[in-house]
Amino acid sequence: MKSTVLLLLLAATVAFSQPRFMNRGHQGARGMGREMGREMLAEKLNLTEDQKKEFGKIHTEFEKKQIGLHSKIKTMRLDLREIFQSDKPDRPKIESQISEISKLQNELKLNMVALWFDVNKMLTAEQQKIWKERPMLREGGKPPCMPQRGHGGKMGMLDEDPEAEE
Repeated sequence: MKSTVLLLLLAATVAFSQPRFMNRGHQGARGMGREMGREMLAEKLNLTEDQKKEFGKIHTEFEKKQIGLHSKIKTMRLDLREIFQSDKPDRPKIESQISEISKLQNELKLNMVALWFDVNKMLTAEQQKIWKERPMLREGGKPPCMPQRGHGGKMGMLDEDPEAEE
């Protein structure tokens, strides 16, 4: 009995100690999984070579905007943490910082909407039908191109980041 419990405990420890991306269905790095998703989408839409190039340009510009915004949000969260940890936390400063982070998070979502419409505009009517079948947002308000993740021990909206660890 003891050996069975120990064996189960050991198996659980090994399973939970694996890197996070191993349990996400990605082959290796996160970007690789996303890249494969774009290729599969392009294949499903039956994009022409010109459309593939346009899709690539649109998506690259989108990613550049998102990276910049994510960087700002992460920096602002670090600043917010410092404000909270100061000897005398300044409530108005904290509230202002949270409002600014929320504005940037909103901009991330609006960029997703812009991406959707930019791609939709370049598609034929038949391709648009396939494109529209794809959900704009998943459960939790996250775009399909962003991986779902647990909170990993983090708490609250201040730590939630749809593309953390990229």
